[in-house]
Amino acid sequence: MELNGKVVLVTGSARGIGKAIALRFAQEGARVALNDINNESLKEAAREIEKVGREKASLE
Repeated sequence: MELNGKVVLVTGSARGIGKAIALRFAQEGARVALNDINNESLKEAAREIEKVGREKASLE
């Protein structure tokens, strides 16, 4: 899957399946917009996405 130049929005992205999907999209080259009700877990997910070298956009 080639997602360079694409932007994706993943809801429920702080934990579980949503987080795994967000990380996979980031690994495939997409910019990922994160959304979840749990701010602390959301921040951790954003840090993990940054570790794979992607920019993050956080929606709260």
